[in-house]
Order: sequence, then C-alpha cells, then structure tokens
Amino acid sequence: MRRTYGRFLPDAAPFLSITLETLDEPQVVVNVEAFEHTPAECAGVIRAAPFGWLRASLAVNDATLPSLTALVGLRGSRMVRYRPGQRCVVRVDDGDRTMWAKTFADDRGEIIHQNDLLVWKHRHELGFSVAPPGSYDAATRTMWNDHVHGDPVKHVLKGVEGPAMAERMGRACGSIPASTMVPARTNQALAELERTTIRAARLAAVVPVLVGPLDELLGLLEPALTAPSGRPPRPVHGAPHHEQWLATGSGVGLVDFDGMGLGDPELEVATFQAEIDFEGGIAAGADRINQAFLDGYETTAGSLDRRLLTAYRALKRMHKAARTAQAIRPDGGERSAVHLQRALDTFA
Repeated sequence: MRRTYGRFLPDAAPFLSITLETLDEPQVVVNVEAFEHTPAECAGVIRAAPFGWLRASLAVNDATLPSLTALVGLRGSRMVRYRPGQRCVVRVDDGDRTMWAKTFADDRGEIIHQNDLLVWKHRHELGFSVAPPGSYDAATRTMWNDHVHGDPVKHVLKGVEGPAMAERMGRACGSIPASTMVPARTNQALAELERTTIRAARLAAVVPVLVGPLDELLGLLEPALTAPSGRPPRPVHGAPHHEQWLATGSGVGLVDFDGMGLGDPELEVATFQAEIDFEGGIAAGADRINQAFLDGYETTAGSLDRRLLTAYRALKRMHKAARTAQAIRPDGGERSAVHLQRALDTFA
C-alpha cells in the first residue's frame, strides 16, 4: 500500500490521520486514525500501547460522505483525492468519456458548481480551456464535471521549454481578472491574514521553537495586508498552481475553480510562484519560471503591486511550513523551520 494523505495535529482528536491506498486492483482506500483516549465510536479500534488507540476504516464507509459508496461502485470509477471527513474526488472512465465527481461533507459543492457555470458562460473571454459544467445534487452534496483533455504541464515547466510555457500560462491566467466575471465570493486580504494567523498558531503548537520567527513574520505581513489597496477586488481562480494546468497542444487548460472569487491578483501569482519555489529539477531554474509567469500575467491583467506580491509569496511559504509540520515525517520540525526562514527571506 502507499500513503496518499497524512496529518499530525497534537491538540486534536484524532491526533494522527493517515490514508492508505492499495497499489494493485481492485482499489481499496483505508483511513487510520490515532487517539490519545478511547474514541466514542469504537468500531475498528485497537489498543496500541503506549501511544493510545488506533481506528481503521474503509473510505467508502465515511459517514460524512454518504454518496461515496455509490460513486466508487460505478463502472470505471477510481478515487483520486480523498480527505477523511471532508471531500473526495472520483474519476469515472466510461468508454470514451471521462467524468469527474466531487462529493463533500458540507454544501460547498453548490458554490463551486456556480463558479463552474460562471466560468463556462465567460469562457470566450478566457485564455484557457475549461471543462463543461455538469450538475450538482444537493441531496448527496455531489457535483459533476466533464473532462479537460490535455497533459500535465509539470514536465514541460521543468524542461527547456519551461519559461515559454510559464509565460503562456501567465497570460492565460491573467485573462481571469481581465474578464467581466463577477464571482459571488470575495477573498479579502484581511481574511488571508486571519487564516495565516490561525495556521501560525497551529505551527507553533507543533514546533514551539518557531514562535519567535512566526511573530516576526506576522509583524511583516500585517501592514502589507491591511493597507488599503485603493482598487476594487478582481476575479481570480484562487489556486492556479502548476498542478491545475494542462497542456492542450498550442494552448493550455485550467481546472478546479473551487476557490474562485473576487480578490487580489497578487495572491494568484504568489500561489503559482510559491509552489514553483518548492519544486526541484527545473532546467531553467525556479526564478526564470516565476518571472516568465509574472510577465505573462501582467501582459493581460496589468501591473501588480510588488509589495503586496511579496507579502502574499511570504504568506504562501509560511503555509508550506505549517503543512510540513503536520506531515508524517520525523524531520517535519526541521523542514518547517527551513520553509519559515524562506518566508522571512522573501522580505529581504
């Protein structure tokens, strides 16, 4: 089996959650949780002295995702992204057609479906291909989408054609704030600062020695993210990192408009750049790829606020530090410290 997800939260119950998937067919996905004290739901629980109790359960039996059993029972279905108690993405290959289903533990799918409808309506204003929207079933909290044909761009970004591809992606992404779309949700800088403050507290709980650097970083972020921008928010994708893009011949495709809203274009570019910062093996170097994406983005979206771009890039690097601390790794604390220092170095 292989691990597809893992989180360590020392102040939560369970304090450890790991998702495992079989390497061979048929696909079986299991979630294993660790508790300090005996959990209220004891089915599948075993004592694991001296660590506490372990509970193992099949993903298809996740009570918060009641439609999952039916989805994985469809011909050609496969779970591709399962987050216990939150959501699951299922790919369904039926003959020549591929569909994607997302089922949720709450009603967020309805908002995402509205985003997909909006993007499809304005697709002629956009510089990338998008999937035709399917439907949303409120009773099962499940939404459907068609498939965007193309190949992942990662191998292109890492090769000699990386800068040209990044510039193309930047121009395409910049067409979103240049469009006339008006998403229902607003992603304000203050909300990003609040989320970052919460993640900083979680990181400090896992790695207490980072309290000082975290306070320093928040002190740098606050004035940048609370200063009036003097402009209205603009439509943004929400998370246009390189994993969301497909190469479609001479063009590109973009997927997953889950976080779409009105906000700062600087956060959009910083999200892409910060993820590239974490990638290795880039022939042209991360700096060239990031500059090419920024150049392309500003070609269609206009000039960005460099101070705000710096703050958002530091914020994203800090989020990486928080995720690293919660990963199931013995060196998570040390790796988190490295990412946090990179966040501080952004302001240098």
